[in-house]
Amino acid sequence: MVKDLKKNVILAILVVVIFLFPMVGVKASSSYTWTLNMAPLNGSPSTSIFLMIRVTPQISDQSLYYYIFYDDMKVVNSTFPENLPGFSDYNRRLDVSISIPTASKYRTFGSHQISVWLEDSEGTFTTKTLIFVIIADGYLPSDWWMNLPAGYYAYIKGATGDTGVRGATGATGPQGPKGDTGATGAIGSTGATGATGAKGDTGAKGDTGDVGPIGLTGKDADMVWVWVAVVCSILALFVSLRSRSRIVEVKKK
Repeated sequence: MVKDLKKNVILAILVVVIFLFPMVGVKASSSYTWTLNMAPLNGSPSTSIFLMIRVTPQISDQSLYYYIFYDDMKVVNSTFPENLPGFSDYNRRLDVSISIPTASKYRTFGSHQISVWLEDSEGTFTTKTLIFVIIADGYLPSDWWMNLPAGYYAYIKGATGDTGVRGATGATGPQGPKGDTGATGAIGSTGATGATGAKGDTGAKGDTGDVGPIGLTGKDADMVWVWVAVVCSILALFVSLRSRSRIVEVKKK
């Protein structure tokens, strides 16, 4: 009976192992091998670069994604074609042509990197890189200009031509929006006194004043002057007598 129990346990373990083996196999088979070839290896900025990617995954229905970079510029990304029947050497194959980006830094003479990234369904990346060399019709890199001898700049630039004829003045553009009001300026100094203005016109004649009191007339006026004369004579006589009296007193002493 013990032997039967052992047999049953061993049998159960075998069943579990057989049941789990396909699952373990699927996970372990996520690795793949692939190759990358390119043609041509050099050319001009207008050259079409042909890439040949060959993949041999261990599981034929595995999803793959590819990304193609020219230097730091991504030029293509897509899903890898599904497994193609009838090809014994490779489970999957991709032929794709790329163009060189138009920015000047991607079209300079010299070496440029063509990188292909493959991503499997588990998010694992593998990368391969090839070098494409621009040998014709490219731009000179900035460091080439920086390393030129000083005299070469004038030689490359050439003589300065005559100043051309000045063109006609262009049309006046539309008026811009009104700007913000500026800060109040400082108070200015007092200006010089202006010249005296011209004499104004004579004003209109005023109203006639009230009639004053009636003055002395005729005989009354004459009598006033007589009394004045009499008073003056009396005062003169008094002054004279007073002076003589003082003289006599002085002599007696």
